[in-house]
Amino acid sequence: MKKDKKFIEKWEKVRRKGKMNYALTWGLIMGVFMSIGSIMGTTIRIWAASETFSFSSREMLIYWHSLGYLGAFIGGFLAGLTGAFCFRWDRNENKYNKIINEQSK
Repeated sequence: MKKDKKFIEKWEKVRRKGKMNYALTWGLIMGVFMSIGSIMGTTIRIWAASETFSFSSREMLIYWHSLGYLGAFIGGFLAGLTGAFCFRWDRNENKYNKIINEQSK
């Protein structure tokens, strides 16, 4: 019951801000984490393959100039945006309505 009350309070705040704000927030979160993961993965891959690793190595410079991290950010942003619009919002709305209906009985 306490858990439901907490969810209702949080979800009502989110609902007031709107679906677009919710989706953009999740898109940004996903984009940031995917680009961080991409940078870390590339760094580890290059480090493991070379004996003398530095961020100014040829492979890292190619990665930075190819904007691979930007592609990962955009991909993550779009995935987060799509996930928020298609799944998370509706799932939370259904959960919210179910709890409200149970409480009104």
